[in-house]
Order: sequence, then structure tokens, then C-alpha cells
Amino acid sequence: MYIRQVVQVVTSFSEETICLPSTNAEWAAVFAGFEQLSGFPMVTGAIDGTLIRIKRLKDFEGFYCRKGFPAFNVLAVVNHKKQFIAYSIRNGAQNDQSVLNRSHFGQTIAENLPQGAHYLGDAGYKLTRQILTPYPIEFGMSLQRSRYNYVHSHTRIVVEQAFGRLKGILRMYKQPLLQHSPEYMARIIIATLVFHNWMIEHNDKTHEEQPVTHVEDEFTLGHDDPDGLAYRDAISHELYPNYLTR
Repeated sequence: MYIRQVVQVVTSFSEETICLPSTNAEWAAVFAGFEQLSGFPMVTGAIDGTLIRIKRLKDFEGFYCRKGFPAFNVLAVVNHKKQFIAYSIRNGAQNDQSVLNRSHFGQTIAENLPQGAHYLGDAGYKLTRQILTPYPIEFGMSLQRSRYNYVHSHTRIVVEQAFGRLKGILRMYKQPLLQHSPEYMARIIIATLVFHNWMIEHNDKTHEEQPVTHVEDEFTLGHDDPDGLAYRDAISHELYPNYLTR
């Protein structure tokens, strides 16, 4: 009973705690924070998905992920401080791109991005003007593309670290969630995202990252957006000489 009350109170703060920057100054702070990590310019956030194990439900169809266990697929976007700024929770059968497409964040991504800005995602996402993904790993790929992938990875890693910290410090994630309904389990997950952000905001030093079960597809999505391809090449060209002089 008390747990439900706590979950209700904490989730009531979710909209003000898990949110995108709303002012030019807030966006500028995010850009600067990401660029300080590895030099990648105009990054607004890092995107990824993680699997949250749950007990098998009576109505379990759709919850089994491709790894063979029932789960939620949690899409999250984090800032340079590893705080969650957007999320979507779907059944485990959906892949990263599917969750993104169905989320409010994904459907409004273009209209919420500042001019010249972008998010970073892994190969499980379609390359677009709004989401930059790594180049496919190929034999003989150019040094410029290799450098781009390196900087991209070292910048985007904050979202993996955020998931690792979330699951490491909250012991409830060390075993499958077991509640009466998917809706309530989703509310518990949202409450933990809020707690995570509060701890970072108040400089809580608790830090116990654990390996994360990734939802990254084992292949690179095809049908990349032509504008995204050209834009990634432009960013890669910009990064290459700058990175060599760092």
C-alpha cells in the first residue's frame, strides 16, 4: 500500500524532472557539456534502449524480447550529465526503432530540435537528420569515418552509463519485476527514472554500475535517410581535422 503511494507521489514529478531543455541557455549548456566529452558538436542527447526483465504475465504475448525472456523495452534519452530527459516504455517484442517511432519523443523530434542540433543513436536506429548513427564497420574504411565512429561512441556512451547506474544502485532491478499489471510496473520504472535524476541533481555519490542488457539490433538498419547520410558526412568532415588537433 505504502509503496503504491510513494510511486504515485514520485511519478507526479516526472514531467518536470524528465524533460527536454526549454530555454536557449539550457540547450547551450547541453551542447557545451557533450562537446567537452569528446568534441562532438551540437549534441542534444544520447538515445538507447534497455531491457527490463519482468515475470511472465498471464497475458504474456508481445512481452517476450528477442533474447527469449519477458521484458519491457525502455527507450531513454540522456543529457551530458547522464540525466534522463525523455523516455518511452513498450513491450519487449518491439525493437529500438519501433519504440522510437511510436513514442511522443520520436513523433515530435524534428520540431523540438534547435537549429543545427542532433541526437546520437546506435546502429539500431535509422540514420536521419535528427539522429546520427555510426558508420557501418567495413574493411578498409577511411580514417575520417573511423575517427567519427570513435568520437560518436565516446559521446553516446553516457546513455549506457546512465542505464548501468540506474540498474546498479536500485536493487529492485537485480531480479525480474513482479507486479499485478504492466501499467503499474511501468509506473515503477518511471519512478526510478525520477529518483535517478534527483540523485544526480543533488550530487549523490552512490555509484554502482552494472552491465546493461542492450536492445541494440545485431544489424545496421537499412533505408537511411539521404539527408541524414549527407549530414553525417558533413559532421564527419568537420570532426576529422578538429579531432587531430585536440
